[in-house]
Amino acid sequence: AYAALRAGRTLTIVKRDDASRRNVPVRQGGDPDAIPMTDEIVTQIIPVRYSRAVELVENLKPLLPEYSVIAANQGANSVIITDSQMNVRRVAEIITALDKSFAEITTV
Repeated sequence: AYAALRAGRTLTIVKRDDASRRNVPVRQGGDPDAIPMTDEIVTQIIPVRYSRAVELVENLKPLLPEYSVIAANQGANSVIITDSQMNVRRVAEIITALDKSFAEITTV
């Protein structure tokens, strides 16, 4: 599988496994609606509020293609993922669904 990386007006075709090690755009934020549904390869930093990022990454890894790169930054409690924006958006949707405070999920 291959990926297309854009740098200005230049489009470079690389093996998908190598794309994560290239100069890809870095984005921040966890709002799935702000992440376009495209095949563009990006590195996204998704902050986590209530859950532990390390545990989320362990749960998310089996759901991702093997060429995806996902890691947790313990200090910032964030998930870092390099993949297509389409897959990043899916991960952000899952994190949003799981990252709830105890008060949000309990009713009296």
